[in-house]
Amino acid sequence: MQSTPRLAPPFASLVLVFVTSLALGTLALLTGWWLEARVWGDEPAPPPLVPAVEAWVGRLAGEPAPPPLPTPTPTPEPPPPPAPILATHRLVTFYGNPLTETMGILGQRPPERMIERLRQQAAAYQQAGGRPVLAALHLVTPVAQAQPGADGMYRLRMDPELLEEWCDLAERHGLSFILDVQVGRSSVQEEVEQLRPWLVRPHVHLALDPEFAMSPSTEPGKQIGSLSAADINWAIEYLADIAITHRTGNRILIVHQFTDHMVPDRENLEPNPYVDLVLMMDGFGAPALKRAQYDRYIATAPVDFTGIKLFYQHDRPLMTPAEVLTLDPPPDVITYQ
Repeated sequence: MQSTPRLAPPFASLVLVFVTSLALGTLALLTGWWLEARVWGDEPAPPPLVPAVEAWVGRLAGEPAPPPLPTPTPTPEPPPPPAPILATHRLVTFYGNPLTETMGILGQRPPERMIERLRQQAAAYQQAGGRPVLAALHLVTPVAQAQPGADGMYRLRMDPELLEEWCDLAERHGLSFILDVQVGRSSVQEEVEQLRPWLVRPHVHLALDPEFAMSPSTEPGKQIGSLSAADINWAIEYLADIAITHRTGNRILIVHQFTDHMVPDRENLEPNPYVDLVLMMDGFGAPALKRAQYDRYIATAPVDFTGIKLFYQHDRPLMTPAEVLTLDPPPDVITYQ
């Protein structure tokens, strides 16, 4: 026996017809309003349509569909600050200039023999302190001069070829490379920017020596110079920008000091999480004097990391690694000149 097809209830059919008619009527009204404004130009544009409906209406008028809007590119966030290098490692450096023996051990031995001696010195701190030790070549450029030179700046920049040679030498041997700046009568900004081609390399760091930062009325070797916190803060920001832009890891900035005058407003130094800022006690002398100077200028410094410079030929007697590490706080950077 065949079953009789069931018919939709009359009320449901009326609702379906009503909804369909309302939708078609609304679409026709919007289409007519839009076309009339296009033809006569005397009516304001209708309210904005839902994008899908507007594209459908445009196609009814024979217009091509508009291209999709580009997806906005989000502004890249700077990388999170890497862990400070000196929080987990100690740094031992050999200081000087390869063009002269008088500035330190860097220029007193052939490079390969000097690097062998550096590794031995770094290993002595590893044994004495147990903390991992990094070794670095520490090259002075520019070098302060007793004469003004052609530009009157009392400083001599090293040739780029020499800097490239020593930068590559450090990299080949797995060493860090520190560029130590003596500005003379020039400025920190001018001299540091000259070194940017090397500072952007991951193993290269910076040092500033206020002793040779002269005023327009002073000369290197005759007076002790100084750097303001503003000068040092500029260098901190410059290095932080390199760390962020080139993703090099933290940068190290060493600032020498052995008098109050050399950094007269150091309470205004502004640390940056991308830069390991070190205040280093400079100057030669007997161990008792070096301890007293370290306690006065470095132990209370408003920085996270400290350093000390030792002189192979002028410190009598030379402090041993074990003695150096009894300083409070133990230095994070030890430089040998």
